[in-house]
Amino acid sequence: MMVMYSREFVDYVAREVEAPGALPPDCEAAELVHRSLETVSYDAYKEFVNWSAGAGVRVEMKEVEMHNAQLLSVKYDRVAKRPTTNSSGAKILGVPMHERLKLAVVFDIAEHVSMTMPDSEGDEVVTVPVNKTIWQFVTTPEDIDWIIEPLHLVV
Repeated sequence: MMVMYSREFVDYVAREVEAPGALPPDCEAAELVHRSLETVSYDAYKEFVNWSAGAGVRVEMKEVEMHNAQLLSVKYDRVAKRPTTNSSGAKILGVPMHERLKLAVVFDIAEHVSMTMPDSEGDEVVTVPVNKTIWQFVTTPEDIDWIIEPLHLVV
């Protein structure tokens, strides 16, 4: 979350705007934000970052306080490592399976955000909005450790 407000990500967005075509994430901050958001959210956030920087607004995350975390859901899936049917549609028995767990956790957080406005002569304003966020953690077959999965928004 802190990386979304980092100077590194803002600089990446500026490079992407100046590039003749789409610029793949070329720094750790951009890769992390790209992996953590759905495409539509990622594109909208980049537009917001570009607009803010163009307007002279500088934003930096100073601290994140976790006040509460609650388990929202747990999902268990078995995913075949290869096709389970042959070319004629017959079921293939004994196909190895990946087992995956997905945990959705609701966090109650306070974000300490430092903002410098273009007309503030360098004066810094710190806001502390309180938010609820949902993070989904999943296991992957390559690694037993947990990763944060992008949140799939349902309309």
